[in-house]
Amino acid sequence: MKNCRVRLGVGLSLISGILWCSRLAEGQPVQLKNDSAQIPLSGGTFPAAIQVGFGPGEEALAIFAVPSGTSFPLEVSSLGMLWFSQFSALLGPDYGGTQTLQEGFKFYSGNSPDPRTMTLVTTTNPPQMTDGYFNVFDLTAESVVISNPVTYIGASLQFDAQASSGDYTNQAPNGSLSAASVCYDRTAGNANLNWIFSPRATATSTGMRSGWIRYQDLRASVGSPTPPSGFDLVLRIFIQPHIVPCTVDINLDGVVDGSDFTMFINSFSAGDVTIDPAADYNADGLIDGGDFVTFINDFGAGC
Repeated sequence: MKNCRVRLGVGLSLISGILWCSRLAEGQPVQLKNDSAQIPLSGGTFPAAIQVGFGPGEEALAIFAVPSGTSFPLEVSSLGMLWFSQFSALLGPDYGGTQTLQEGFKFYSGNSPDPRTMTLVTTTNPPQMTDGYFNVFDLTAESVVISNPVTYIGASLQFDAQASSGDYTNQAPNGSLSAASVCYDRTAGNANLNWIFSPRATATSTGMRSGWIRYQDLRASVGSPTPPSGFDLVLRIFIQPHIVPCTVDINLDGVVDGSDFTMFINSFSAGDVTIDPAADYNADGLIDGGDFVTFINDFGAGC
């Protein structure tokens, strides 16, 4: 997973705006977010709450409403997450930089903002998070594709299955104040769009339970007052239309022409998928008339 980090520093003035990977400007992706944190951060008090209570295997989830008129299938092209320890927030960017490997980002889709009704789309490769940064990940190689029209997308970080060891090389923070973790801003108001998943029985405002729990209910259970409506997970995603690759371009030269036709016919005539996988055009494990018909139809359409 390619990680394009934007360095953040309390009291340090950086470039204006958000610089996510340069490829994002090309396809005009749409940013989805719930928080109102200023990225990059600049000056003053650290405008977020760092939640180090997440244990091994738990998830911090943000749910986003899909803008009306969005075309499907769509793909999540990148993800950004604010990731700080108490020390890097207080002492500035030079203190941060410690890296920890977490379990993966998970993506969900559905027509309700309740994750218990949503469907898991995919889990990414383990992301390496860096303390003191708004960590940005290019997800194009992960193929986070949502095929069917939905009204909500969920994105979560699943913490590593290993608990904090009490030093700066910890994984899931598990309550360690020296650990870096996810952050919540204090200005927006989408409390019902923030959830955690706990594989173990966890104390909540309605008693001990496991599974999906609203973050607001979790906070209320540990003696703290119900958090204000401004506690939103600082996790953002970019979405864009998913373009299906042109499979007719057999020789991968960027052009659909007679050379592609000739290459397919030669492969098809050989009849051995182990020698030339291009012969199995419809990818069903067989070389038969179905491959020929599908290829001719696609070739006639140009893709």
